[in-house]
Amino acid sequence: MRRIERAYGTFSRLVPLPGKVREAEAKARFERGVLTVSLPRDTAEAAKKIPIES
Repeated sequence: MRRIERAYGTFSRLVPLPGKVREAEAKARFERGVLTVSLPRDTAEAAKKIPIES
């Protein structure tokens, strides 16, 4: 598969996320052609412990 993105006009992309995030704390930064997005996880969706039976 080949993707070509043009450098003119508006641009948008939708990326599905694997869990809930705190939208109010989301941040995005565009610097030197690189987009960095920070999406902190919701504490209710944090890592879950699974007991291991032996």
